[in-house]
This record gives sequence, C-alpha cells and structure tokens, in this order.
Amino acid sequence: MHFVTHPGGGVWSVVKALAACHRPRWRTMLVGVHRGPLDPGIAADAQRLFDRWIFVRRPAIPGIYYLAPLRVAAALGRLEVEESLAPVVHHFHAGPYTPWVYRLPRQPQGGKWLTTFHGSRGNFGDTHSRLKLWLHVAGVRILRERGFTLVAVSRRSAENCAAMYDARPSDFQVRYNGVPPAPTAPEARHPGRPFRVGFAGTIMPVKGWRKVVTAVEQLRNQGVHVCCRLAGNGPEYPALRQLAVKHSDWLEALGHVPQPQRELYPTLDALVLPSDFEGHPMVVLEALACGVPCICSDVGGCAETVRHDQEGYILRENTVPEIAAHLRRMATEEGLWPRLSRNCVARHAEMFTAEKMAAAWEQLYLEGNGR
Repeated sequence: MHFVTHPGGGVWSVVKALAACHRPRWRTMLVGVHRGPLDPGIAADAQRLFDRWIFVRRPAIPGIYYLAPLRVAAALGRLEVEESLAPVVHHFHAGPYTPWVYRLPRQPQGGKWLTTFHGSRGNFGDTHSRLKLWLHVAGVRILRERGFTLVAVSRRSAENCAAMYDARPSDFQVRYNGVPPAPTAPEARHPGRPFRVGFAGTIMPVKGWRKVVTAVEQLRNQGVHVCCRLAGNGPEYPALRQLAVKHSDWLEALGHVPQPQRELYPTLDALVLPSDFEGHPMVVLEALACGVPCICSDVGGCAETVRHDQEGYILRENTVPEIAAHLRRMATEEGLWPRLSRNCVARHAEMFTAEKMAAAWEQLYLEGNGR
C-alpha cells in the first residue's frame, strides 16, 4: 500500500519504480491525495502499475492537506483491503507530514507501517516557519510512538532529519533511490561539438539554475566552446525563457521533459545541480545511468552518490567560479570526460538501479513483524 500526497516529481518516480519492480510478487495498491485536477499522465501510471488504486481530490487551497486529512481506515475500506487475510505493508511517502495529512489509527495493527522522508534539510518547508517545525517535530514523535519505521533516502538526510525533528540518526533506516538503466548506450563526445551543459529540476531560486547559466556564460566569454540546456518548469521559468530568447545561440529553455533518459541526458555532456538542499535527487541518478558526469552541491545524498573526481565533482563552496572551473576541466582536459562517463555507468549499475532499490525496500518490508 503506497500512500502518496500530491503525486508527481521525484517522489512519484520512486513510487512508480517500486511498484514496477515489486509486481507480480506483491500486490501493489495506491492511495493518492491531490489538489485540484489530476494529471492524466499520473492516472495512466496508476492504471499501468497498480492492482488497485484510488485518488482523493482536495480543493486547490494552500494547507488543505492539513485541514482535511485523509482517513486511512476509510481508504483501506474503499480498496477492500482485509488485513486479517494477508500481511499488509503501509508505506507512506510524506515523512514528517504523515500524521497531519493522514488520519492514522491510534494503534496501527497488522503488517508493517513505514514512512519515507524523501527530503533533507530545507525540503520540508519548515526552516522559515516555527509552526511547521513544531508540527513536524510533534509528527515524528507520533510516528515513533505508533511504531512506524522511519526511512531516509541518504545518510546525510538521516542526520539532517534527526537534527530538525529532535530524533537520532539511528532512528532512521536508510534506503537509497534507484532508477532503470539508460535505454541507449552513452553517446561519445565529438571534438568539434560544443560541450553541452545541462540542468534538470524546478526552475526556482533554491535549485541554483542561474548559477549554471552564469557559469556557462563566463566560460563562453573566456573562449570555451560550451552551450547550456535547462529542463523543468517552475516560478522562474518566464525569466529563464527571456534569457533563452536573448542568448538563443547557446541557451535553451526546454520546459518539462517527460522522458529525460531518452530526451535530455543523451544530449548532455555534464549535469550541474547546485541546489541549496536535496534528499537523494533522481536527476543525478538518471544522469549517471546515461553516463553523464555530474557537478553537485554538497547537500543530501549527492556526495554519497557522486564521488569527487570519479563520477563528477562535489561543490564545496557552491559558487559560480567553482562550477565554471569544473566544467572547464571536463571540457578541455584530454581523457577526463570518458573516464568520468564510464565511472557513472558503473556506479549506477553497482548501487542505484531500480532493482537494487526495490530489493532493499523488500528486505525492510519483510523485516520483523512490524505493527
């Protein structure tokens, strides 16, 4: 049983990968809660990947998930889940929000009860709100009291969440995300082509997309043959579009890219993710699978995924000059890019495939009797 609030983005990618890998050994079910109209693509995903599913619509009002929590017992009833007949894994994907957006049983019975903290410091929106921080501290306490298994998506995320929510890192299990292999082999670089730098994510300040554009512009001004492609939507997308029109000879604003492993990463030589915070970003895993070296800020699970000077580089200061320096080296140092690209594919195969993620979760699902 997967419980997902506002399906979409990286969390939805993880849930889909788990469902795809666990069938048919497991019966997979979904409870999705969303605001406003449901994206038709998400409905199609549910039909394809889950044995049973329901979507519960809420008005498109800020805070509605807190004001109108979903009754878990009612959702299980609608799906005709009979917990006395077979063990049930209740996997929530809402971290500290879980006790507030879902009305949980006071004494959860039957099977296993887990929640994943998909983010890290900053992701849960509580760094600027005392009320949210208090709610989330209280929420984690409730989860622990009710026997939930708490799961973080990286060791750094476990440390960050423990510090924020008055817990210990050892209170969290760690399960890394994973993605399927690339549909095609990595594309070799051609000397006469510009070095192609990419960004994928929400176009908003905390993701650092402007740093990527500025670093590429600086390199071009220094005579480095480089171009830039940015994928994603968000509040600053109009500003990005204006820049792309102004610098159309080297800058592209692609908007949402539905299948990045087919449509984006094969067109890149490097992915840059200078975010202020992350959990275990799917875009980095997808890039590795496609043989695309990554330059990431030292947040969340980035440094546990990309090893410095092996699959790319970890930004210690997260500044434009630092980004530009690493890109310059990748673009100009002979033999460096092929080595990094080979390491990326090997790193993905060793640690971050969808199958390895699903197997690690299955082990946790079956561990002990749970409650």
